[in-house]
Amino acid sequence: MIDKHTKDRTRVQFARVLVEMEITDKPEQTFWFVNEYGQLVEQEIEYEWLPVKCKHCGGFGHIMAECRKLRRLQKRLQLMKLKLKLSQAIKLSLKEKKKRVRRPGS
Repeated sequence: MIDKHTKDRTRVQFARVLVEMEITDKPEQTFWFVNEYGQLVEQEIEYEWLPVKCKHCGGFGHIMAECRKLRRLQKRLQLMKLKLKLSQAIKLSLKEKKKRVRRPGS
């Protein structure tokens, strides 16, 4: 889709077009077209705006530092580490108690 100024050639310093693409595709950096003289021309694309994309979950609209999925994962990992430490502390405590218990006749 081309804007009115580009179509009417009233502002020829630059052309503005709407680029439609699949959300999973990487934005194109150039495109080819045939100009008014019949010449094939490669044109560099300069985007006014691109949505931010999270490098962790691949979602749009936030960066990795703001990713809710990553935060949930980090909380789960932290909880697992705490459970492991607690489990190890309990095992160590039980070993110490067994050492202190005296058996009759010893």
